Amino acid sequence: TRGGILDESPVSLTARLDASLVVGEGVVVKLDGSYIDVGMGAQLYAEASGINPTVFTSIRDTRYGRGGSFDTAMQGTAQLSAGDWGGIHTRATARLSLDHVVVAHGGGVARVEGNFTGFNPVEIHQGTARIANSRFEHNLGGQGGQAPDTRYGRLFNEEAVIFVRGTEAVIVDNLLLENQAPVISVDINSMNSVYQDDGGRSTGEHQRNADYDGNQGLLVRGNRLDRNDLNGIKIREGVISTQAVMDETDMTLVVDGPIYVSDIHTSGGLRLESKVTESLVVKFDGPEAGFVVTGMPLDIVDRTGG
Repeated sequence: TRGGILDESPVSLTARLDASLVVGEGVVVKLDGSYIDVGMGAQLYAEASGINPTVFTSIRDTRYGRGGSFDTAMQGTAQLSAGDWGGIHTRATARLSLDHVVVAHGGGVARVEGNFTGFNPVEIHQGTARIANSRFEHNLGGQGGQAPDTRYGRLFNEEAVIFVRGTEAVIVDNLLLENQAPVISVDINSMNSVYQDDGGRSTGEHQRNADYDGNQGLLVRGNRLDRNDLNGIKIREGVISTQAVMDETDMTLVVDGPIYVSDIHTSGGLRLESKVTESLVVKFDGPEAGFVVTGMPLDIVDRTGG
């Protein structure tokens, strides 16, 4: 109505964007046996500065706080341990941007629908993510709980600090230390031939690093590692269904299972690329680790196989 009179004039409506949460600079978020779920199409932005970072940590972490008391749970540090809370779970088509963020004491078990399951400190499932200039420390690998492997639609995960599935995530200039897990776990098809540069923060190209241009697939550059269970990128076993490229010369790649390279159709195959100034290092662990090249020539003499 308008002025008490029924108004039947046409109205133009615009759909609102999906849910968005912005965690401001210097905000301290403490969690206890819980996790953050970034739903399909939603966005989580935590973009701070090196002087005043945004913090995600355990409720028993007395290093951070506000209001004159850092002992939030009034328990001291006696019960502080890795895995006090779950992690940040990012679903398909969601957007995640972490810049100058601290993620500590995560990777534990959290409650889900009538059950419990483990979460990696950061999980990216077919979403868009940029993780830059941040510190990950004292985290577990996101395993445990009694829920089924599918975790009620959240998809399975494996032990890692940052778990990547089906996306060319940007992970640059971070510090990962004293985590009880591999620093990164990625599926082979995320290491594809799609050119992926550092696009900067959610506000545009602010703090974008142009030195990393020319990368293909997953972008991992400028990170520093120390005293983690696995100081490298763990590549999960699987069948290549795209044109795969291993060009992450800035961090050791670790293969602990078979990677199958099958027939090439419109695209396919696997390229291992070094640079003039940098060497690609691939390490293998286990009796089944390696590249399994298959392919059938059929009746075409010059057919390209795997």
